[in-house]
Amino acid sequence: MKYAVTAATSHLGQLVVNHLLTLVPFQDIVIITHDLTKAQALFPAALDIRQGDYTNPASLQTALHEVDRVLMLSAHPDETVSRLTQHQNVVTAAVDNHVQWLGYTSFFHADQWHNPLIDDHRKTEQLIAATAVPHSFLRNNCYLENEQPALKTALQQHQPLVTTAGDQVIGWAAERYYAQAAAVLLSKATEELQPVYELTGAFHTYTDLVAAVQTVTGTKLALQQVTPAEYQRWLKDKKVNATTTQFLTNWQQLLRAGAFGPQIDHQPVQMGMSHQEIADIQSQSQDLPRLLGQPLPSLTEQVRDLLTPKPGYLL
Repeated sequence: MKYAVTAATSHLGQLVVNHLLTLVPFQDIVIITHDLTKAQALFPAALDIRQGDYTNPASLQTALHEVDRVLMLSAHPDETVSRLTQHQNVVTAAVDNHVQWLGYTSFFHADQWHNPLIDDHRKTEQLIAATAVPHSFLRNNCYLENEQPALKTALQQHQPLVTTAGDQVIGWAAERYYAQAAAVLLSKATEELQPVYELTGAFHTYTDLVAAVQTVTGTKLALQQVTPAEYQRWLKDKKVNATTTQFLTNWQQLLRAGAFGPQIDHQPVQMGMSHQEIADIQSQSQDLPRLLGQPLPSLTEQVRDLLTPKPGYLL
């Protein structure tokens, strides 16, 4: 059985491979990357390292030769080749090489929201679903690391953390927990897998996040809730470039809409369900801790780990 991880030199890819090494024989792992030199510097020489560029369909066809199971990490947007086209190239190569399972790292409840940051994920899921390849969508909630730059800036410059999220909740979890879950799914037998996993940490507000940061650092941190118009003025005052401004605007729109919170309204309670089944629907998703085989650390503990300096060799 050959297990392939695409975009394996990305930060998430490295975390996935590191955990996969604890689950399957190393000789069965296939590293797929557009940068062979980087991969050879990062991974043990004994691993099967292959060149596979999302923008080069022929390279992907070769990279997936005789691969049984593929975890496709979502691509970064590209000005020359769209992310959806990049994903299509991987899916086509997977189909042509008759892979037995294809996993895709998608967006939390990607099928329920329309936003430029989600649309490519939803369309990629549709591409994969239209094939005959057994598959799973790993719909990840927010990486706690996404908050790290803003938190560090706020702490260092004694400025407030600015958001338009209001009282909406977010299911933050450290990136490594999503990576571990992905490695677990990649190593499982196909018949044990379900088509969709909504992967999330416990739900918290930005007020909770700020409280956790203050507990960990002992430093007072203010939270500034602003309107969308005020946020735009704040970005302009900070001289944020147009591309980043558009990204942050879309991100804040999702936060305000509750896209990172429990989607209770979208999960129908059906006749004949037990009280426990109804309670499960109305509670946060448990897919991530179930795959990990244990509860996630508290938000405070994860923030402590996030803000603790580490040697460069520790991912």
